Amino acid sequence: LALAVVVAVAFLGGTLAERLGQPRVVGELLAGLMLGPSVLGALAPELDARLFPVEVVDRLAVVAELGLVLFVTSVGLGFDGAHLRRQGRTALAVSLVSILVPFVLGVGIAPWVRATTGEGTDPAAFALFMGAAMAITAFPVLVRILDALGLTGTRLGTLVVACAGVDDVVAWILLSVAVAVTTSAGATGVLGTVVASVLLVGAVLLVLRPLLARLPRVPLAVAVSLALGGAWLSDLIGVSVILGAFLVGAALPRGEAVERVERQLGPVTRSVLLPVFFVIVGRSTELGSLDGPELWLLALAVLAVASLGKLGGAAVAARLSGESWPDALAIGSLMNARGLTEVVVLTVGLELGVIGTATFTIMVLMALVTTVAAGPLARRFVGPRRRHRTG
Repeated sequence: LALAVVVAVAFLGGTLAERLGQPRVVGELLAGLMLGPSVLGALAPELDARLFPVEVVDRLAVVAELGLVLFVTSVGLGFDGAHLRRQGRTALAVSLVSILVPFVLGVGIAPWVRATTGEGTDPAAFALFMGAAMAITAFPVLVRILDALGLTGTRLGTLVVACAGVDDVVAWILLSVAVAVTTSAGATGVLGTVVASVLLVGAVLLVLRPLLARLPRVPLAVAVSLALGGAWLSDLIGVSVILGAFLVGAALPRGEAVERVERQLGPVTRSVLLPVFFVIVGRSTELGSLDGPELWLLALAVLAVASLGKLGGAAVAARLSGESWPDALAIGSLMNARGLTEVVVLTVGLELGVIGTATFTIMVLMALVTTVAAGPLARRFVGPRRRHRTG
């Protein structure tokens, strides 16, 4: 019953978001929040207890973990290094600046966030997670926003996709380092985890990828087994499951084979498994934890810093690389969309105990606002004049 309600409410939320010109993920995340303690638990606690008892939530968490692994594999499937090669120096410059600036700002604001929320977590791990969370761009959501704006295939759209692709890879690496710092004992443990992570990356990209390229086709069962195996290995060496899943997705051969896997894997992942993940997120997001004006002020400050670092950093880098100010601001607006990828990073931090409920709630709200604002801002800066396909 709980799963039926979750899927139905997520579908309604996603459909409503699309009609309002927003990505489905926005409505689905809000649906998860509605089914959590902030709305359902506050308005109908008895219904909440009957629908989501502890034993049911524990079972849903397993389904959510599966959805997370398969979603990140799909993100890897969508990563195409050809975009980066075509855009070259501009894409690399915008990507690096749009990662470095928000990462530094996130690390800088971390002591204030930690002190205000009163969380007694490790300062170094907390700062690294804040930096990684600020640096995120939601690649899958970005692709959908570009399509809705009519920018898919345009020079500007291709540039943004290339930048977001680099952001994705670097963000997963930053997250892996943050997890290594959190879970490893001392500098030796961190170094061992980082070395093991590098070996995993090398094994997947230098060994597994060429082997898969020789196959006439990659069956869905093989792709899923590899993704789950990669997730297990990355978890085994002390980093998040998402690193291994992303690497396997990126290693699958490009072309019709990958498109077939995505067609088979995508609908069930997005329609059934991910909505469960959204509800688990919603049940971890408690608006009631922001119980004072100083916490809401902090939330506004985090939103401002996140947008300044990502939107501002990407826009300035694009302008210095030769883009016009309208296009540069459109690039910055799109790169500022954090969406589900941000929530994935935050969930890892929450599960590891690096961040607490208040910080998690603040950052989820930031992810929602930046994602909602990305499309309208980009549409305003670009207008109808640049919506044409590249040759």
